[in-house]
Amino acid sequence: MRLFTSMSAASLKMYFRNRQAIFWSLFFPLLVMLIFGLLDFDRFNPPHAVVIDEAGSEVSARFVEAVGQVADDGVIDVREMDRQEAMKELEEGDLHAVIIVPPEFGQAGSISTVQTYYDRNRPQEAGVTLNVV
Repeated sequence: MRLFTSMSAASLKMYFRNRQAIFWSLFFPLLVMLIFGLLDFDRFNPPHAVVIDEAGSEVSARFVEAVGQVADDGVIDVREMDRQEAMKELEEGDLHAVIIVPPEFGQAGSISTVQTYYDRNRPQEAGVTLNVV
């Protein structure tokens, strides 16, 4: 047992005399934990979407208002924009989704589909947008 304690004491002395070993094994991990702890990686960033109302009817206005209420809750960031400009921003990666309300939306006897274009490189944002729609 004496041999074990003397070897352990000698090993600890060598370890604490080596400043690089102390830095890389103690201070560097604490520094990395502090940096990543201060960054807010677990925060939800809402997807940026644009709603284009081509119908201009009362029903489509209620739909846009409902999407806007979801946006007020912080689930999605919605704004209105021109269709060509929105598609250009979507292609450039500045937007995550474009929601287009067709002209026949809400008319009696017609079946219309809300078109949603999204960035395939961002599947999480696309999923949130599709769930909102």
